[in-house]
Amino acid sequence: MAKVDIVLALKLAKQFGGSKVYIGKFYTIKRSVRNRIILRRASTCEGHNRIANDLGLTGNWVRRIIVADLKAFFARPLREIPE
Repeated sequence: MAKVDIVLALKLAKQFGGSKVYIGKFYTIKRSVRNRIILRRASTCEGHNRIANDLGLTGNWVRRIIVADLKAFFARPLREIPE
């Protein structure tokens, strides 16, 4: 990084120097952003195939992402209702 931008490297060292900071791989972050886009568009009742075509995926893959999110949502415990 210092070869590319020494100022950025110094800022990072000043901010995080000595601490254990994990920076995720680029494709993992990109996939997370893509999935959030899919879920946002699906929440507006946009069709799976339209979303898939726009993002270069298959309709089945978009459905799997949505179903996985729904399963995770319904697996969460319900909060107690205040009286």
